[in-house]
Amino acid sequence: MIKNIIFDLGNVIVQNPNIDTVKEFFKEEKDAINFHEYIFKSEFWKLMDLGKMNNLEIANTIKEEKVVDVTNYDEVEKFMLNWFTKCNVNYRTMEIGKKLKQKGYNIYILSNMSKATFEYFSKKYQFFAMVDGAIVSAYEGIKKTDSKIFELLLKKYSLNAEECLLIDDDDTNKTLEVANFIGINGRRVNSNDSDDVIELLKENNIMI
Repeated sequence: MIKNIIFDLGNVIVQNPNIDTVKEFFKEEKDAINFHEYIFKSEFWKLMDLGKMNNLEIANTIKEEKVVDVTNYDEVEKFMLNWFTKCNVNYRTMEIGKKLKQKGYNIYILSNMSKATFEYFSKKYQFFAMVDGAIVSAYEGIKKTDSKIFELLLKKYSLNAEECLLIDDDDTNKTLEVANFIGINGRRVNSNDSDDVIELLKENNIMI
C-alpha cells in the first residue's frame, strides 16, 4: 500500500531552464545559443548540483578560463545568479501534491538541484512548506542516479520502500531503474505533464 509520494522537482514541479531562459540574459542570440549548448552539459552544472561549487564561483571560473565563446561575460554571471527566477512552476502538479497531502499521504522531495535554486523556490511557494521531508543533492553531495541518495531518503524519514511512489521525469529511465531495484514504486512520467502524474497515481490505485 502506497503511503508516501516522492516528487522530483526538475520538469515535474519546476520547469528546467531552456534556450528561451538563456536568451533572457544575453543580448546577442549567438551568445545565448553558445552558452546554452555548453552550460547544461558541463561539469560545472554537475558540481553545482552536488554543492561543490556555487553559482558565483562557476560564473567567475567561466569568465577567467573563457571556456565558452560569448561577447560579454557579465551576462554569464547574470545568468548563473538569476536563471531560476525565470523558470516557471507547474501549479497543477503542486495542487496534486496538496490534494494528496489532504488525503493523508506523506509528501517528500527527492531532487538534483543546487542550493540557490532550491532555496529560491522553497521560500516562494507554499507547496514546499507542506512537504514532510526533502533530500536535495547539493546539500548531500550525492545525486540521482546514485542509489545512496534513495537510501538516505528512506533512512532519514524511516520509510519503507514498498510504501513509496516516485514521480520523476528522467528520460534515461536510470533513476526509476535504481528506485525500482531498491523497492520504490513508480515509472517515468512525461516532463511537465500533470495528466501523466494523475495517470501514474491511478495506476497505483490513488485517486484525487
